Amino acid sequence: MKILAYPKSPNPYQELLYQKLRDRVVIKYLLPPKRFSKFGIYFFPFQLLYNRILGYNVFHLHWSHEFQFAIKNVFSRIFITVYFLMCLILIKILGYKLIWTVHNIISYEEPFANDHLVRIFLSKLCDAKIVHSEQNLIDMKKLNFDVKNSYVIPIGNYIDVYKNSLTKIQSRKILNLRMDNYVILCFGRVEPYKGIDDLIGQFNELNLPKTVLHIVGPCSDNSYKQKLQEYTKDNTILKLEFIADEDVQVYFNAADIVACPFKRITTSSSAILALSFAKPVIAPLIGNIVDIPNNAGFFYNLGDKAGLKNAILKSFSNRSILPKMADNAFRYVRKQSWNKIANQTYEVYEEVSSN
Repeated sequence: MKILAYPKSPNPYQELLYQKLRDRVVIKYLLPPKRFSKFGIYFFPFQLLYNRILGYNVFHLHWSHEFQFAIKNVFSRIFITVYFLMCLILIKILGYKLIWTVHNIISYEEPFANDHLVRIFLSKLCDAKIVHSEQNLIDMKKLNFDVKNSYVIPIGNYIDVYKNSLTKIQSRKILNLRMDNYVILCFGRVEPYKGIDDLIGQFNELNLPKTVLHIVGPCSDNSYKQKLQEYTKDNTILKLEFIADEDVQVYFNAADIVACPFKRITTSSSAILALSFAKPVIAPLIGNIVDIPNNAGFFYNLGDKAGLKNAILKSFSNRSILPKMADNAFRYVRKQSWNKIANQTYEVYEEVSSN
């Protein structure tokens, strides 16, 4: 089997998976020509044909966010929608087996004229779909997606992906945090759908003593960045910039708990990253978060307006049991090994290829 994967993401997820598969299958990323990277999607059909001639027979789609323009209007959305659908049909015409890992049921960027209908079409066209939780299948059914030929394969852990040698004392010294502070971390790209404005607002209402909320990650939306800065009070620290891999441990090891206050999510890598650093989480019961054991975090229903605030308060009131919850978190996530996940993915490749 020769697998063509698209696109390549900076998230370590893909390489953690594929490095465990390369001894059994040939895997290659479909990358845009270096000289024309800004216009890479226009070379997509020719690259499909070229790689098919080279013998690649499985196309593994992860995300569709490359199919969008910087300037979004009605005409650009209609054009990119038609173009994307034509590319999907070309994949099938050329004889590729099409596998879609459904990281996002509905794209957060929503680049298409009707993202919902485009993805329903994609779900029907696929030879196989990989989801990370049974909950994803439930959510897909509610939106009339085709869930036949679907396989549930959890996302793997991020243990040892990032350095993890600093103690809490060392990490807090670097960040100028007191040891008697209760530190809540929110880590990752800062986007409106992640509910960080709600997190800051509800955290401010609680006014918990000696408690610090640490928001860390890049924010490309200047208006949203300004909104967060206006919400922020003295006990909230904003560091809205990219964090180098070697510094990730500083923020997690300084934290007592990690907040993932999403408004919508299919798969949360940031929650899995928190568990991989042995940190309990505060999160809504949506997407793959429903699979995290109750004893590894404080969870709430998304429809409960006070759910996030109550979860924060409950975590603060139960600080004494956080070390035990940290052990539970790490014990759970350690079971999600990439060897096991690679084997399950290989079985999907075999099943699809044999058909």
